[in-house]
Amino acid sequence: MLASIIGSVWLFNQQGMTQDIKPAIASALYVKNFYPWGDLTGPFWSLSAEEQFYLIFPILFLLFNKYFSRKVFSVFLMVFIAAVWSYVLYTNYPNYEWNKDGVFNLVVFRPTMILLGCVVALNKDALIRLVLRTRFLFMALFLLCLYPCITLQFPGFAAIGTASAILLLSPEVVEKSVAMRGIRAVLAFGPLAWLGILSYSIYIWHMPIILYLTSNWSHGLPSHWILAGWLLGAAGVSFYLIEAPLQKKLL
Repeated sequence: MLASIIGSVWLFNQQGMTQDIKPAIASALYVKNFYPWGDLTGPFWSLSAEEQFYLIFPILFLLFNKYFSRKVFSVFLMVFIAAVWSYVLYTNYPNYEWNKDGVFNLVVFRPTMILLGCVVALNKDALIRLVLRTRFLFMALFLLCLYPCITLQFPGFAAIGTASAILLLSPEVVEKSVAMRGIRAVLAFGPLAWLGILSYSIYIWHMPIILYLTSNWSHGLPSHWILAGWLLGAAGVSFYLIEAPLQKKLL
């Protein structure tokens, strides 16, 4: 991420497109979600919200684990998620604009998507047993989430659909379902798996690449294929020369 921030700010400044250094510093310090979204490092708000979540949640988990059971903690989390989502749905009626840059949205609402994943992780064994008994209901739940996720673009539907997909594609369920084995095989297909490996690098480079090409392309706007090629090239270089070596050395 630092390479993306430093390289992008330097490149744009060299092109005469002077960038404010404050959002870049905020991104590097993982507090970008407290700053306006619309700039070169705008999408890094999500990485900031996630890192803040990863700092706070373990403390919360340890405190609850000391005094309450995992079941009580899970119920508390579900109630909290339901309360936040209900508030967001109520306050956004009737326009349903989820991408407003309010601090509540970027600090509280968005991290609840990760929180739902934590609930699944805390109760994985029990949920997998439930899926094995009622996997067709979970398949229906996943499919039902697709339409409102695409039309309303409410992140909660994406979170529920993703959680359902994770459970349906778990080894225990795949072993007993031909359909799930087929879907898992498709997702394991080389190019798709490679995109998954590069997903983080793609995310941190997509905004600089898009802004740079759309600002400097001499023949109108570049095609999606050209954007994809530049983006995959930058992501590949970033992953194989920086991310992967650092992972190997640190982990």
